[in-house]
Order: sequence, then C-alpha cells, then structure tokens
Amino acid sequence: MGTLSWDDIPSLENADVDWEYKPENPLGKRSCLRLGNKQLFLFFNKKSLPVNISSSKLYETGDLLDISQAGLAVLLNNTELKNGSRTKISLHLDAKRVISKAVVRNICPYEGQDRVGLEFVAPAKGDSDFIKELIRSQAYCL
Repeated sequence: MGTLSWDDIPSLENADVDWEYKPENPLGKRSCLRLGNKQLFLFFNKKSLPVNISSSKLYETGDLLDISQAGLAVLLNNTELKNGSRTKISLHLDAKRVISKAVVRNICPYEGQDRVGLEFVAPAKGDSDFIKELIRSQAYCL
C-alpha cells in the first residue's frame, strides 16, 4: 500500500459548513485585561476604593469592583443611572487621582445593589497609561 497525498482524496462538491466560524477573543469578549477588587485590595491594601460618579442630575459614590484601560465597574446603592447616561468619574488609586468622562454601558443587580459598567470617554493619557502599567504589574506582584 502506497502513501496517500491530498490529491488522492476526492473533493466534496457543494459541501457547505452549517455554521459560521467566529474566532473568540482570547480575553473572553473583553477588549482589555482588567483588575478585579481582589487584586486591587492586594495592590492598595484597602478593603474598598470609592468612586465618585456625577452628572447634571446626580452625585453618587460607590465601590470599585474592577478596572481596565477601557473602563470600570462600580457597585452602587440603587442607582438612578440608565444605560447610555453620560457621567464623570473620579477615584484615587493610591496617590494617583483618575478623572474621566464616562458612559454607562450596563447595569445589573449584584448582591442587593447595582453593578454599573462604565466606559471611559477620552481619558487622560497619563491616567490610561497608569492603569495599563498597574494591570501589567499584576503579573509580577501577585
């Protein structure tokens, strides 16, 4: 029996795949890596990091759940924010103060409160770079 090659295999006419291949993002459908509150606790040795959220109609303070270069998630008590709302956020990551405009991307119930996902809108380059380096450093510190 001789060695087979690809040319020895007959083609399948009109063969179609019944599904469309879509590669998955290696980050789990996220555009950026993020730091969760457990990693943040280890970095800053604080149980919670407050985030101030303000708009023309409200001012709220919540606890930071996670952060990435693209945005952050905050735990709020029954917020009046809606998806698409434009806000400003400010928080302190140790000695670094991060201030940015943000858009509410999602709100979902979480342990009797609201988990609010916010996307940064044109964050300051220094703030974005600081968050990027913070996330990068987790591989070395944790």
